[in-house]
Amino acid sequence: MYAGPVEDGTGTRHARPRSERTRATLLAWVALVTFALFPLPADADAAAGSVLLAPDVGLFDQFGYAPEYTRNVPAFDQDGRAYLRSRSSSGNRTSYVHTLVDGAWVRLDFLAALRAAYPAFAETVGGGGLRSDGLVFDREDRAYNPITVRLRDGSTRNALLVSWDHCRTWTVFKLPAGTFVTERPVGHNEIDGPPFLALWRRSGPPDVAGSQTNTLWVTQPRLEGRRLVLPPLVRVTDRCLGLSRDSGGASFAVTRAGTTWFVWSEAAARGGHGTPHYISSYDHAAGTTSRPLRLAVTPRRSDPHNKPGICLDSAGHLHVIAGGHGSPALYTRSLEPLSAALGWTAPTPVVSTGWVPAKDPTTQEGRQTYPAFVCDGRDVLHLVTRQWRRGVDDLHEGRGYGALVHQSCASQGAWTEPSVVVAGAHPGYAVFFHKLALDAEDRLFLSCSYQGGPELTEDRALRSSLAVLGRSQLRPGKYRRRMLLVSDDGVQVWINGSLVHERDVQRALVPDDDRVKVRLRAGANSLLFKVHNQGGPAALAVRFRDPDGTLRSSSPALDAK
Repeated sequence: MYAGPVEDGTGTRHARPRSERTRATLLAWVALVTFALFPLPADADAAAGSVLLAPDVGLFDQFGYAPEYTRNVPAFDQDGRAYLRSRSSSGNRTSYVHTLVDGAWVRLDFLAALRAAYPAFAETVGGGGLRSDGLVFDREDRAYNPITVRLRDGSTRNALLVSWDHCRTWTVFKLPAGTFVTERPVGHNEIDGPPFLALWRRSGPPDVAGSQTNTLWVTQPRLEGRRLVLPPLVRVTDRCLGLSRDSGGASFAVTRAGTTWFVWSEAAARGGHGTPHYISSYDHAAGTTSRPLRLAVTPRRSDPHNKPGICLDSAGHLHVIAGGHGSPALYTRSLEPLSAALGWTAPTPVVSTGWVPAKDPTTQEGRQTYPAFVCDGRDVLHLVTRQWRRGVDDLHEGRGYGALVHQSCASQGAWTEPSVVVAGAHPGYAVFFHKLALDAEDRLFLSCSYQGGPELTEDRALRSSLAVLGRSQLRPGKYRRRMLLVSDDGVQVWINGSLVHERDVQRALVPDDDRVKVRLRAGANSLLFKVHNQGGPAALAVRFRDPDGTLRSSSPALDAK
């Protein structure tokens, strides 16, 4: 399929007749591997509701999992249709968008548009997820596709591809040099045109080994007809650690009502400790930013693994996760809606369990990295991180291992205990390169892959040996065992024989996710619950509160059979 048209000086245009748009349920294309996100007690069997990867076995051999669609984080148009940008095991390659048309998955190519815009085009860079991973739709259903390309002379170029016809044709707009990311939809942010843009370039030598120091700029692009206008870049800091989306991929920015709030982490000041996390706001009309405000400091000095993420709830409160590196992520919320300047809650750890230290087996620690962070339509926050786990379940004979875990937090509530979603096939180091999205029905979509154990150790050793010899060889790639998972389920509630509530979507079990006002009669009342389980184990949790919010009774998470 052709993609185009192409602008910005190339003079080349391509077009393809637009295919008929169709509606299709997302369940049909994620049914092969689903996950249920149930909070686990510290001593529970981690296998309940989890994807437990087997060593030395692919997903097809283990699960029969070989979907027709690209296993990547989806973007959704206003009709709820999913669009997945292609990727493979390679960290670089991407060339088309997958979407469902008339019940079949079709490829909508954009590589032809890139080749027309860049005659010396050689390959895409970081298109598998290291630099960018997918599309962004605005509320007018225009699609935006951030891409970095490498030319045959080895130099790189940044571009933002725009489609006005649901990815059938593309226009290529060139962006300034550097590494860049865009705002992502995370629940209640309003993307009414091109997404907010951040760009950074190295500004000096790192403070400590393994760190980096960058100048960070931001701006809000806009469309004038079919032309992309890029206002002047606003310089924010010279000490940014970068905003890489390789793992976790939480949005760095959220927009509403003409203002964008954005977060970043910095190299510590001279003599300082840890990694500080900051927030600022960008005024769209003025094209200016506010004075940076430090929100939190996470352990490990100037560590670029310490990535923040930000969400908005329906009322406009800002929610920020300051990610750590093998330490608890810190959570804070703005005291007033749509304001970063009127105070914040004290940063608090979101996890304190999961790892039993050898020095004191009677205690536990929280060790997590790489936040993926969204806020659903009920103002429930969802956080997926890589967690180091040891001595808290029966996996890997009590040895330490890496897992993707889910936590949630209802409005002004407490964070749930981590629930294992994907457990590494081997003890020891693991990386999942995970990303999280949600659709208009509050279903969570988790894209991830897996590297770990002996295969990762052997691959690194081979790569190092060949590098010494000045040689290279084809390797399996970064994104092995790629998968796309979706949360579940639905529920119906009857009181005294009358149906008082129903909601049928795929989702996680989250305390207080469904809230129903009912009038109980004096004496005994009969309650009947029906759980529509669409994949994985089923569970039910019930709490009763007075009108003023006082908790009267509560059940644990029950196995719903």
